[in-house]
Amino acid sequence: MTCEHNYQFQHVVHHSGYMLPGSGAHERVYEDKYYCTKCLSIKHINERVVGNDYSKPIEGTMPK
Repeated sequence: MTCEHNYQFQHVVHHSGYMLPGSGAHERVYEDKYYCTKCLSIKHINERVVGNDYSKPIEGTMPK
């Protein structure tokens, strides 16, 4: 049985990306997290890099 997904925005998540050259820091990657209200599958879209993991994540975001 296939689900006719009904994705709803949940929140923005963050994780560490590639290591930055000449530093021990990694990119801070943010994505929008959505879940299906019918089957509860999750998808992440709109990946973007903002800063690095030496700084605090943007307030209100959650770890991936």
